[in-house]
Amino acid sequence: MKKFIIAMLTYFCATASQATTISQHNVEINRIYTGYKTGEDYFSIINEVVNPSGCQNTVGSHRLYSLNPDDNDMSSALTSLVAAKSLGVTIDLQLFKDSCYSGYVKVRRIAF
Repeated sequence: MKKFIIAMLTYFCATASQATTISQHNVEINRIYTGYKTGEDYFSIINEVVNPSGCQNTVGSHRLYSLNPDDNDMSSALTSLVAAKSLGVTIDLQLFKDSCYSGYVKVRRIAF
C-alpha cells in the first residue's frame, strides 16, 4: 500500500508540473542578454516563439525569452545557454503557460 501511495503522489506531482508548462524542442539560440542588476537574463531564438501566456513583449520579431532569478538557477541556465550557443547545438525549453516576466515568455527549464 505504501508503494501505491508513493506512486500516486509522484504521478500527481508530475501531472501538476506539466499542467503549468509547455515544451519547445530544437530551439536555436540567437543572442544572450545578461548583466542586469536585477538578476534576470534574456535570450533570443531563431525559431518561431511559443507564447502560451500571450506575453506582450514576445511578439513578432521580438523572439526574446526571459529567465527569472526567482524561478531559475541563473548560473546553470546561463552556462547552458552559452554552451549551446558556442557549440551550435539546439536546446529544449520548458515554458510557463500561465505567466510572463517583464512582459516576456518565462522559461522554467533548459535541456541540451
